[in-house]
Amino acid sequence: MKKLLAIALLAISTSVLADIRVVDGDTINTPMSNVQNMPTRISVRLIGVNTPESRGACKAEIDAALRAKNYIRDRITAAKTVTVISVKWDKYGGRVDGVLMLDGKDIVPDIIAGGYGVAYSGGVRTNVWCPAK
Repeated sequence: MKKLLAIALLAISTSVLADIRVVDGDTINTPMSNVQNMPTRISVRLIGVNTPESRGACKAEIDAALRAKNYIRDRITAAKTVTVISVKWDKYGGRVDGVLMLDGKDIVPDIIAGGYGVAYSGGVRTNVWCPAK
C-alpha cells in the first residue's frame, strides 16, 4: 500500500497543478493518480516545517498563516513540475507526510528562509507568531 501511495503521488505533473489545493503553509491537498483502492485526493503535510495556523491564537498568527498559504500557492503556480517524495503515512493515518519538490527543489528551506514557517521535526510546536502575554 505504501509503495502504491508513493507511486501515485510521484505522478503529479503540470497537467494537474490547477487541482492542487493549498490548505495552509505546510499542507497541500493533491489529486492522486488513478490507482485502484486508493483515494482520489490526499492531504500532504510538508516534512521539516511548521507554519502558522489559519485559525490561530491571535490576529498576527492568522495574518501570517494567510501570507504563508499565498506564498506556497504562488510558488506551486509558478512551478513547471511539482512532485512529492519521501512519502509516508503520518502518525494519525489520515494524511501523509512528504517533501514537496518544485522544479526539483525542496520548498521547505525557502519557506523557513522567507519567514513563512519554522523548522519542525516533531514534538511540541511552539507558537512564534503570537506575542507573549
